[in-house]
Amino acid sequence: ELIDQGKGIAAEELPELFSQYRRFSSAQGIDGVGLGLSMVKAVVDRHGGRIECQSEVGRGTTFKLQFPLFTE
Repeated sequence: ELIDQGKGIAAEELPELFSQYRRFSSAQGIDGVGLGLSMVKAVVDRHGGRIECQSEVGRGTTFKLQFPLFTE
């Protein structure tokens, strides 16, 4: 679980959060091209995991990552 107390992400932007080249209003003034979260999602998917995001503007964001347990 990753938690911050940053700007937060508007609810209407959450469905597109993991799209490539998507920049959000909350990211204004921050360098980037909108690939970071799409790459994280690709890695999580590749390993059979899940990623979820909860956010509130002005209060921060929480990302939850879950991966299956592999045993040999």
